[in-house]
Amino acid sequence: MEYEIKTFDDLCFQGYVKTFSTKDNQQFTDIPEFWASLHESGKFAELLEKSDAMGPVGISYGYNPETETFNYLIGIRNTTDTIEGTEVVEFDPTRFAIFKSVGPLPDAFQRTISTVHQHFFKQTDFERASGPEIEMYGEGNPDDESYEAWYFVPIKAK
Repeated sequence: MEYEIKTFDDLCFQGYVKTFSTKDNQQFTDIPEFWASLHESGKFAELLEKSDAMGPVGISYGYNPETETFNYLIGIRNTTDTIEGTEVVEFDPTRFAIFKSVGPLPDAFQRTISTVHQHFFKQTDFERASGPEIEMYGEGNPDDESYEAWYFVPIKAK
């Protein structure tokens, strides 16, 4: 499993936020529906217009083990332009392991996430740290077999 380690200091994003449940892996159905709703409403196109080189992101953060829920943001790195209806979310500097996913969304990306959590931490000297999990999406058609996206998972030494 190939990966890159990077630390990011500038972690300020703006976007649309919803809370999702992890019970019965419901998030794997609900999050793609959230993305679809933003595309259909035109809100995603507005995000893209104000996006920087990082492009659109999905960010999971704030997991609550008691309710088995977390927040999920669909957005962009924060800019000086405020988009109506979005929230600004900032995170502390974070060290990430970054993995590339290749293939149609959401299946290829969900497989990447599962592989990371099932194998990466068992096979390396890293463990998951607190902090956001970031999904970064490339340009192109997300239905293509060659579509590229990246999964950033916060890490620390064991």
